[in-house]
Amino acid sequence: ATAATATAATATAATATVDLSTDVKSEGEVSTASTSSPPATSSSTTTTPEAASIRKKIATIKKKSKDDRATIGDRQRCTVLIGVTMSGEKLPPFLIFRGRAKGRIQREYKGKTEYPKTCKYAVQENAWMDKSVFLEWIELVWKPFCRDKVQSGTYILMDEFSVHMMTDCTDRLRECGTKIDFIMGGYNDKLQVLDVGNITDMFKDFVKEEFDEFQRSSSNGASSVAGEGSTVTSGGSGGGGPVSRDKKPTRCDIAKFVSDAWKKIPSDSIQSTWSAIGYHAQQSLVIDA
Repeated sequence: ATAATATAATATAATATVDLSTDVKSEGEVSTASTSSPPATSSSTTTTPEAASIRKKIATIKKKSKDDRATIGDRQRCTVLIGVTMSGEKLPPFLIFRGRAKGRIQREYKGKTEYPKTCKYAVQENAWMDKSVFLEWIELVWKPFCRDKVQSGTYILMDEFSVHMMTDCTDRLRECGTKIDFIMGGYNDKLQVLDVGNITDMFKDFVKEEFDEFQRSSSNGASSVAGEGSTVTSGGSGGGGPVSRDKKPTRCDIAKFVSDAWKKIPSDSIQSTWSAIGYHAQQSLVIDA
């Protein structure tokens, strides 16, 4: 057995994926269809106008990719790392966008004041959690949370995701004065607060509500431009009037959806879930290894 401190500073964290149709672009990426080369031809074959046009397009795409300006406009993925404490506090949502370090997208959220200050941001090529991104979460979210808890110490409970268990990551957490424990595989639905309390599902539902409201509000005046190619349908999730399906959210809009959705999660639900599972705040707790 190992001794650990479990107080109101005990926290758990998990990831949620937000997948919405957006008009935002991923930097430095080209779709396969755009870059596929035409069939090889011998040097003696006469070049047709169609082949010349294809080669011209390919050359243009490659140049843009080289300059880190090539984009695509398909469905974009955004991963959100969320965490809650035993006292009911909600850690700042950590959004991971698809992009490159020091690239255009990173410059965007660091430079635009419209991005919610209640969230923290990072980029990764596939908008997923890897070691460098998790270390960034520790630096931007966990370390500030621990700053005034040096004396009492902190305790974090995570699932056995490979990145969470990397030595560099656990060492960085311990440098914050944090004791670490992992939920064994297959037990998340019994021991992970965010799963047991349906907090992750609740959060995703609230994000969807924010998205639907965004579409409804965007339909104001959409009928006036319907002749220009806008698509307007009635209804939508929860009703509330016509919805414009042509209006796509930006990354900044998605950050606002996440921020507002996270605010709606009730703190008492978080606290009661910790207790219902059997976690209780006390000065010292012996944990079976």
